[in-house]
Amino acid sequence: MPHIVLEYWSDSIDDDQLNNALESCFDTCIEFDCIRPKALKLRAHAILNAYYGNQADSFVHVTAHLLKGRSTERKSAISKAILDSVMKSLPQIDTFSVDVLEIDGDVYHKNK
Repeated sequence: MPHIVLEYWSDSIDDDQLNNALESCFDTCIEFDCIRPKALKLRAHAILNAYYGNQADSFVHVTAHLLKGRSTERKSAISKAILDSVMKSLPQIDTFSVDVLEIDGDVYHKNK
C-alpha cells in the first residue's frame, strides 16, 4: 500500500517513456513520509479505446489508492506532486489528471 495506477492512451507512450514516468512517480511518492518505498506498488494500463469530450489526442490519468486517514491537505499535496511528476516525464501528452481514492484498511487484505 499504496497502489498507484497510471492509465494512458495506448499509442501515446513508448515503453521507455512509460518506465521513466513510473520511476519518476515512485520517486515523487516516496518523498512523502507517509509512503513507505517497500509498500508502494505502481502499475500502468494502456487504454485501447477511449472517447473524450475535450478533443484531446492523448491522456494520462493516475489514481492513487491510499489507506484512509490522511488529511485533505496531505492527499492534495500527493495528488499535485504526482501530477507535476507525470507531466514533466511525459511532455507529449495533452491531458493529465490525478485522483486520490481511500482504501478502507478494515476490509483490505493481502498475503504479504
